[in-house]
Amino acid sequence: MTGFRDHFSEFTEGEVGVEVILGDDFIVRAEGVGSVSFMRESQTPMTVKGVLYVPGLRKNLISVSAIEDKGYRVVFEDGQVLMSFRGSSITSAKVIGVRLGRLYTFLP
Repeated sequence: MTGFRDHFSEFTEGEVGVEVILGDDFIVRAEGVGSVSFMRESQTPMTVKGVLYVPGLRKNLISVSAIEDKGYRVVFEDGQVLMSFRGSSITSAKVIGVRLGRLYTFLP
């Protein structure tokens, strides 16, 4: 989910039947869905499909369960987020994020 319309490389506008409850208990409807691509330092670009556009959302959020549903394994270990194809060796996992305080963030 993202609240930033300009992050999308592909976008289909329209209500998608999803409501999101924000931290202040305000309810916002997703107003579209699309793909977001971003560059990562010294790695190939990553494209995330099925991203919801939720106006008012101030931080980008990613669902670990959605990543798993796409056939990937996600591991949180030693302050890093590792991702690999399900069934592959952990040694093939790529670091996609790091822990900063109480949150995990994607690597640029």
